[in-house]
Amino acid sequence: MTAAIGHLPEAGEELAMGRFVFRVANADARRVHAFHVGVHAG
Repeated sequence: MTAAIGHLPEAGEELAMGRFVFRVANADARRVHAFHVGVHAG
């Protein structure tokens, strides 16, 4: 996720990759601890 965004994302940031949407749920200054994954229908 970090490589796709180009920086270390903060909580609340989203990234769409194909049918998937990743939203950062918990992160600190060094790493993403948890994220939510959603799938677009279609």
